Amino acid sequence: MEKLEVKKDLDLFNGVTGFKFNLYEKLSALLFSRIVCPCSKKATFESVIPQLYTKYSYSYDQILEACEYFGIQYEKIVDIFTLRVK
Repeated sequence: MEKLEVKKDLDLFNGVTGFKFNLYEKLSALLFSRIVCPCSKKATFESVIPQLYTKYSYSYDQILEACEYFGIQYEKIVDIFTLRVK
């Protein structure tokens, strides 16, 4: 994720959402967790994320909020990653 340099783009979303958590961190944690151990959001939150190298601190509700937002903004997020991969 760092090599793709998407953090600054995703940080722009934080400015308009008013979330009290960082979307880039949520996306990173969810992606890394699913690579290590694909499972439900609840199991990811309870079992996988606490075992990751980077320590994340947020609630399960924040994970659900982030997932909902990513779903709504799916096309924009895919565009960001597509532009960075090219």
